[in-house]
Amino acid sequence: MKKQKNSRNETVYWHQGFFSGMEIELRDYRDVLDFESEHELSKRPLRIDVLIIRMKDDREIGTSIAEFYKKHNIIEYKSPGESLSIDDVFKVIGYTGIYKSHADHVNEIPLEDITISIYRHIKPRKLLKQMDSGNATSVIVEHPGIYRIDGLFIVPIRIIVTSELADEYLALKVLTINAAEHDVRGFLEATKSYDSHGDKERAKSIIDISAVANKELFLRMKEDDNMGPGLKELMHDDLEAAWNGGVNKGIEQGINQRDREKIAEMIRNGKTPQAIVEFCNYPQALVLEVQKSMLATH
Repeated sequence: MKKQKNSRNETVYWHQGFFSGMEIELRDYRDVLDFESEHELSKRPLRIDVLIIRMKDDREIGTSIAEFYKKHNIIEYKSPGESLSIDDVFKVIGYTGIYKSHADHVNEIPLEDITISIYRHIKPRKLLKQMDSGNATSVIVEHPGIYRIDGLFIVPIRIIVTSELADEYLALKVLTINAAEHDVRGFLEATKSYDSHGDKERAKSIIDISAVANKELFLRMKEDDNMGPGLKELMHDDLEAAWNGGVNKGIEQGINQRDREKIAEMIRNGKTPQAIVEFCNYPQALVLEVQKSMLATH
């Protein structure tokens, strides 16, 4: 599992939450899709975040994030705070080439049987502008939040911005810092209809991560008199486990420390506080606090 660490070796399990979210969003197609988290490309530490194999071609997949799936679907996930640049895109292209070349037989995995998707919560405006140059590459908006990049590679590349996805994809939309309250409420409501043990456990994993990343929001919702008793009971059980568990205490501390390091790095690179707030969705108070602490040390 890809992990983000702070100085105390604490980890943030965003990627596991994302894998659970993808399984939930595509749960109606488990009979034709096989999910694999962190598919190893070689004996060295080269891994695809998520690999989804389409086992049957005779059933249409009627969901925008997967309607284009072919036999081999390579997915890269950028957790909150991680950047997405042209170099990151080419890294995924490189992984795709390694994956294709490691089959048992020559051209066993044809390029036309592969898709590439890169997920990020915040829209990478600079990258999309660079790709939509009107020369070699172009950007096609297929659905809200789904941008297809043509011309960069023989395999079309889709950048999927989870904050812009339709409300049906709440399991992915709540996996962020500063999650929208209506998304969280909607996801909590949706989990009441999950009837399989696996889906309930995946939902719990997502709620745990979102609750730690958005503690103030969950606390406020927990005290809301308009919350139904079923949702309050669900939130109470999951929130207490998330906030009191030792690993998830580490998640909370890791998120805070990592965010401060990311903000400091962007300030050192010349980004203004306003730009950091706008493009990375960090709270303005946190950005200004980091800037003030940096000025105090100089």
